[in-house]
Amino acid sequence: MEGKQKGPDETDAPKSNEVQELPAEVVYKIEYRHRTTDTLIFEQQATESTVGRFSPNPASILEVITVIFTSASPDSNKDNPWTFTNPPPTWSTLPASLKINSPAIIAALQSVVEYYPDQSFLGDSVSIATPYALLIHHQKELEEYRRDLQEICTASSVAICQKQQAAINHLGVLLEFLRDTVGAEVKAERERHARGFATFEMLWLLFKPGEDVYNAERFERGCLEPRVVQEVSGGMVRGKPCAYQITMWGLDYDGNRIGRYEDEDDIDPFDGERAITSLTVFPCKFEDDATVTGKISRRRQLEDRGKLFFRLTAKHCMYYAGLTTTYPKRRHDGLVMVDTETYHINPDNRPSSSHNIHKLDLGRDDEVFEDTSLNDSDCHCPACNMLRHKKTHSQKSRFSSYDVIFPETTDVLTPHQYFLCTKTIPAFVMKTRDWEILDIGGFRDPTFDTSLIEKLVMKQDRRDLIKALSKSYVREDSAGNQATKSAWIADFVQGKGEGQIFLLHGGPGVGKTCTAECVAEYTRRPLLSLTCSDIGVDPNTVESQLIKYFKLAKQWGAILLIDEADIYMEKRVPQDLQRNSLVAGFLRAMEHYQGLLFLTTNRVGAFDDAFVSRIHVALFYPEFTDEDRQKIWKTFIDKLEKDRNGSMRVPIGTKEYLEGNEVKRVKWNGRQIRNAFQTAVALAEFDGEKDIEGNILLKDTHIQKIVKMSSDFTAYLDELHKGSLAKRAEREFLRI
Repeated sequence: MEGKQKGPDETDAPKSNEVQELPAEVVYKIEYRHRTTDTLIFEQQATESTVGRFSPNPASILEVITVIFTSASPDSNKDNPWTFTNPPPTWSTLPASLKINSPAIIAALQSVVEYYPDQSFLGDSVSIATPYALLIHHQKELEEYRRDLQEICTASSVAICQKQQAAINHLGVLLEFLRDTVGAEVKAERERHARGFATFEMLWLLFKPGEDVYNAERFERGCLEPRVVQEVSGGMVRGKPCAYQITMWGLDYDGNRIGRYEDEDDIDPFDGERAITSLTVFPCKFEDDATVTGKISRRRQLEDRGKLFFRLTAKHCMYYAGLTTTYPKRRHDGLVMVDTETYHINPDNRPSSSHNIHKLDLGRDDEVFEDTSLNDSDCHCPACNMLRHKKTHSQKSRFSSYDVIFPETTDVLTPHQYFLCTKTIPAFVMKTRDWEILDIGGFRDPTFDTSLIEKLVMKQDRRDLIKALSKSYVREDSAGNQATKSAWIADFVQGKGEGQIFLLHGGPGVGKTCTAECVAEYTRRPLLSLTCSDIGVDPNTVESQLIKYFKLAKQWGAILLIDEADIYMEKRVPQDLQRNSLVAGFLRAMEHYQGLLFLTTNRVGAFDDAFVSRIHVALFYPEFTDEDRQKIWKTFIDKLEKDRNGSMRVPIGTKEYLEGNEVKRVKWNGRQIRNAFQTAVALAEFDGEKDIEGNILLKDTHIQKIVKMSSDFTAYLDELHKGSLAKRAEREFLRI
């Protein structure tokens, strides 16, 4: 009856007396197009093959289109129209493509394809180039989709609608087409995959977009980096083998967010079969890294590495032992500061060879195209209800949560996200004062020797003063408990005078630099040690460089040391304006420093008076006494025996020699004692003389050689300069 509403169980199935014009299943078409303008010149089509039974313009489920480029123009053959037997001249031919005209098949693809960035499902038709990779990659899912519809149709007492019945039929046509065209080759290749081998012609079958793969580093043997396949191009082009270009992505951090970065690699043509795991890129599932006793799988190792990477997105002081990842590669062993945010703020921080800096991609074109076939449908047949239920479960891209991850608001990542984190991260190397790109595998938590300060050769009351002021600055009491209040500032001007400035002055090698190093260990802070080569001597840049390093030391909580700071603190004179500007710039920067600063010098007599009032603690380091030197010798002997685990021994005779007059006469400072002892150890290891237990002996003769050389050189210098080093400094009013 006209105007009657359909019941919920009624369908759109055609009445038996209606005549339906069924579409052709597959139409084969040849298009002749102009080679420069792409204008369609001539078209011919058939329902069976390119030379089979022709049809003027049949509706079709699938169209197999072959494009031939020609130099003929649209009106070049008016008198003798182009025909099948009289086609335009051929310039070149493109591989065939499949055009899907069936809305039911397009809806099925929208439902089963989770990730295929280079394929659009919008419009009335979808075109897929040979060898139909998208369809082969999702063949199993399409078969399951069709089987689900068939099972509903069989099990339900209510008929399914015409649209879903068409989906069953049209998917059957598509799957049969795939079996007839590429099915045999695909089956043979999958059998090779089961054996762990692949051919170049069918290599695309390995790389389904969204597949986890390992990318072998070309210059690091055995290094496999995890990636996700984005798209694949190349391969067999017009019958000729060309390198496959595999576009992939992983996860990195840009100082603000974790997101995806793009990477590429090529696989060059090869003949016959090749082991899949020997390729530069291969799916992770083929890497059989089974768990052995004492080892864990590669995937687990990479997930653990990703967890460390995620932890290092926050500022951390770490110990690094390993090579840089940029060329030329340099080895670093020591403390580094991981601060990716600071690194990315200033482009000047980047190493000159930082070719592997990753740029995160925004707005990636990999969204899932929504299945709109059910949006306006009022059909409630079993098949439509099933599809509607599936649709509500997942309409997001498979990787939609991988692009914008803010570590500050994210507690943990998924195991797969950890797995994909990159292996490199920028860090500031304290020894070289340079930013480097370092390998995550080389990081470990730092260890600080808080007892090292006890080895300083100085009076106990002075040591206690240094310890107290240092702990006070880092806001800890004598028991190591964190203070609840900030340090009291005496200056009335905010941001001024908030630092703690130590001046350590005395002769060379008496422990000035060592004091700053010991304080850093005692307070468990990194030491940022600067010299004039880091700061410069140009008045226009000194202040800006100082502010730069002061800012870094402040935000990292580092102890700052400016070694041999004489050049910046010398007395100003009216006739040297550049010198005056240099000193003034240093004074201004120092006034507003908010951290713990150590200045060392052995020329305190040349200081400008303005510095005196800006120093909080001034410590004089006198020359060592014979007793002090004996303590230093003992410290190095103890360190040697500890580091060598008993494999090197210092006999009693050597110790007695060190206490004798010959050694006392040389009046070495701490640095000279260290150098002499290190040289003597090298001589002993070269001689290789051992005791009955097999331990190398450091004999007195090894030290005698060093003492003799040093005595001769010192005597020569004293004669040349008419006095010892201390006498010369006193004569020039540099120190007493």
